[in-house]
Amino acid sequence: MSTAQAPARTRPARSAAPSTRPATRSARPRTGPGPYPGADDQWQERSACRTANPALFFAPENEGNHQRRFRETAAKAICAHCPVRALCRAYAVQADEPYGIWGGTTERERQEKRGGAGTQVRPPRSASNAVGT
Repeated sequence: MSTAQAPARTRPARSAAPSTRPATRSARPRTGPGPYPGADDQWQERSACRTANPALFFAPENEGNHQRRFRETAAKAICAHCPVRALCRAYAVQADEPYGIWGGTTERERQEKRGGAGTQVRPPRSASNAVGT
């Protein structure tokens, strides 16, 4: 068969409008949760803690260290699978929430992250500081 007799190969027609997406992933804008959106509380309707016991997220009076760690671990496990965890954490930081676990962070962790007053930093314990020496 000569080239004059060969059937012409055609490609499917492409749309005339150029693609609006950048070719590479690194050139694409990153999407993700922005800062807390403000007075809109609709994100709370989608939270994982909505049906959980609120006592997990807020400490009772006279709670011992073991109970506190157990309660915080259980609450953080719920937060770990929450679809609005970042918004919740941003709200707690912006609103300066003094109590409870918000977005998987305790009040102590939020205070340390802010570098707020009242955070006690202990010097590392050395052999010379050990009790009984």
